[in-house]
Amino acid sequence: MVFDKPGSVVLWVNCHHPFYDENPFPETAPPERPVWVGDFWDTFAPGHQIELDNLTAIAEYRHRNGLPLTPEWMRS
Repeated sequence: MVFDKPGSVVLWVNCHHPFYDENPFPETAPPERPVWVGDFWDTFAPGHQIELDNLTAIAEYRHRNGLPLTPEWMRS
């Protein structure tokens, strides 16, 4: 039981590291990569929402169909 109802809680935190603002080591970036990961910060939350929606759909499908939620190697 979670929050007085059946289910699970997934905690997902997007931490805005200072390195996302500016690459402190630009000389180490491959020359064919013209962008920095921090340039995409505004897409992190929507991208993670898609991943969380997919995780939810997979878990609900597996539960609804009596399938295990974890891989066999984790069930010991």
